[in-house]
Amino acid sequence: NKTYDWLLDGAPYRLTDHIQVWYDQNGGYTAILKIYHQVQMVFEAGKYLYIGSTSDPNDWGALQADSVTFTALDTSSGWSSIKINSYSRDDETYLDHCIIEYADDGVICQSSNPTITNTVFRYNTDGIEADEGARPTVTGNSFTENTRPVSVYAQRIDSTLYGNTYTDNEKDYIEVQGDYIQDNGTFIWAMDGAPYVVNGHVYVQRDNNNSQLSTLRIEDGTIVQFNDGAWLYIGEASNPNYRGALQADGVTFTR
Repeated sequence: NKTYDWLLDGAPYRLTDHIQVWYDQNGGYTAILKIYHQVQMVFEAGKYLYIGSTSDPNDWGALQADSVTFTALDTSSGWSSIKINSYSRDDETYLDHCIIEYADDGVICQSSNPTITNTVFRYNTDGIEADEGARPTVTGNSFTENTRPVSVYAQRIDSTLYGNTYTDNEKDYIEVQGDYIQDNGTFIWAMDGAPYVVNGHVYVQRDNNNSQLSTLRIEDGTIVQFNDGAWLYIGEASNPNYRGALQADGVTFTR
């Protein structure tokens, strides 16, 4: 239950094994790894950094990294990922002004909501991959020459992607996985530096509550592209308990 400070020294930190950051078996405490300005983290092939437990609610962890480079020992072999798990502390986990490069998955968010800002993602297979329970805040970042810069589920987008730039990626877009936007309230897809590409059906409908409403609002200038067979479905055809709304002004819907 403490903060572990990794300070700038005269050489990189070389990760020869996996690193897992969490406080063992006490739900009230957190282990925090804080990596300081200009530190270089060099990963051997296949190694990863895990923050928080994937399964045990007593094992909490956090990562704080400002102006840190995460890279591979051998750029031809790469390294695994920074995985921010469901039992990480959202309010204490962030990456700011970092460089993440040559990874299989730069950052994986598993039912977690970290803040990732002003960071360069380059030469990764995936830049940021978020599962169906994750809502990372991704702003002011640069995605360059990755295979897939960002993958996120439809309901988990809510003014959380904006101010990013996308250049020369194999998939130069935000990949949106099919999902139900079914909570009460308005979910905003902000105009970012690339189109949203919808991979599966997106349903906008409040879940079984006719006094409430799920609304998808898409900002002016946004491009939404659909893969073959994918649709955007607003409300329910016959059941008044599943109400939805769409608000789109100056949006392009295309294939």
